[in-house]
Amino acid sequence: NRFSLEQPVAAFAPSFRIKAQPRALTIEDVLGQRSGYVRNAYDNLIEAGISRDEILPRFTTLKPLCAPGKCYSYQNNVFSLIEDVIDKSAGLPYPRALQERILEPLGMAGASVGYHAFISEENHAEPHLKTRRGWVESRPRTTYYQVASAAGINAGIVDMAQWVAALLGHRPDVISSSVVDEVLTPRIRTANELANRNWRGVLQDAWYGLGWRIYQLPETRLALHGGWVAGYRAEIAFSRELDLGIVILSNAETRAVGELN
Repeated sequence: NRFSLEQPVAAFAPSFRIKAQPRALTIEDVLGQRSGYVRNAYDNLIEAGISRDEILPRFTTLKPLCAPGKCYSYQNNVFSLIEDVIDKSAGLPYPRALQERILEPLGMAGASVGYHAFISEENHAEPHLKTRRGWVESRPRTTYYQVASAAGINAGIVDMAQWVAALLGHRPDVISSSVVDEVLTPRIRTANELANRNWRGVLQDAWYGLGWRIYQLPETRLALHGGWVAGYRAEIAFSRELDLGIVILSNAETRAVGELN
């Protein structure tokens, strides 16, 4: 009860403004990828190393494709506004709140937030990129770490197993079933995903919840998501009906991960 999903996100992130629209952009719109902006708006600036403080004010001049809540468009910069919401409402920096409320209670001992936490961990996986000479080890990039909630959390496979178990309902002391119900409620249809080559012929319908893709299969409903930054791939999927989850982590930028999932 620190904030409501219906609240305007601008109340927590004053540097972020949108052009005049029928209604304000809400926290629910941010988490549900329904800002209305062109997909991955200003991700090129993240990759160029431009600071988040410089990127967010630029949305003032960017014309949305649709009104807030009316269409799906995946974002990293916009999603990161949840960090401002947490900072202001919880009185804690986002990384610390995440550590104290999620990672530590779930026993995700190897999980952390940020680039420095990653490289200071002796047992970490270096990224690999495919070149004409084959797979080549690369150096981790710092750019996406500035949008920590979207792409700045570090976790190994044992940590992720704890996360999936919690989402399946086995840790109600940390994450209640009502919270899981809330984030997995379909908010907007993502019909274009029906044409995904890895799911074609199996996927019956698709939506986006709050931070989760929701796929309807013939025999069950899946919650899933993927991540892809230079040299790394990650996929997670779970079915509450089957009480089963799968996590795939790769320190190589390979399409095989999507095919396995």
